[in-house]
Amino acid sequence: MEKVNWVLLRGLAREKGHWAKFDEKMMESFKGEVLCIDLPGAGESLLDAVPLSIRGMTDFVRDKWLRQRNSNRNWSLLAISLGGMIAMDWCARYPQDFNLLVTINSSTKKLSLPFERISPLAVKSLLKTLFINDVYKREELILNLITNHSDVDKEISKEWGDLAKKRQIKIRNFFKQLFAASKFNLPSKIDVPFLILASEKDRFTSSRCSKKIAIYFDVPIELHPTAGHDLPIDDGKWIIEKIKEYIEN
Repeated sequence: MEKVNWVLLRGLAREKGHWAKFDEKMMESFKGEVLCIDLPGAGESLLDAVPLSIRGMTDFVRDKWLRQRNSNRNWSLLAISLGGMIAMDWCARYPQDFNLLVTINSSTKKLSLPFERISPLAVKSLLKTLFINDVYKREELILNLITNHSDVDKEISKEWGDLAKKRQIKIRNFFKQLFAASKFNLPSKIDVPFLILASEKDRFTSSRCSKKIAIYFDVPIELHPTAGHDLPIDDGKWIIEKIKEYIEN
């Protein structure tokens, strides 16, 4: 298989450090360049202004990609949750940029109800994190919410706590990202090959959201039977297998 370069986009209040080595697995599997680009207000972009629209976030991350990439050919885009909304907007507006789009557990205002896009359990847990001063306890709560598998390395939450100590997203930027996500409407079409992945047991965003997007665009969807919202952590190997199957077929 020809090498594939990848852009990876994370979700709400997350940054490149939260991929938990999934980016390394992608590089090893596809033999290409992997760029994990932080959304405005998070990670290396912590101090950048957060646009109040998905369109604005797209422009931000695309500009970073254009400046950071070493190759200008054979790029694909994989994104989770909020990142998936940006990815769909990006591919709709700049279809020449990518050969393949993969979204994971994403959603849209156009097709899904608020409680499908963010579950009552997720709202309760996120509000609780605002009052937890111990970053390690906070990240442990988040990890337990977004993953389902018992074999997930619990040391990940410690690594995330270390990240939070270095560059914790500001609460106002968290709500700006959330506002932009809440207003996202799907583009009318995406002229890029599109594979949707979703977790049937996602306790953060209902898998119904991804199923509706797949029907809307008439594109394939693969459903993981047991994983949670953070599918790359619960079963990154499954993601890579499904992408390879799609490419080879």
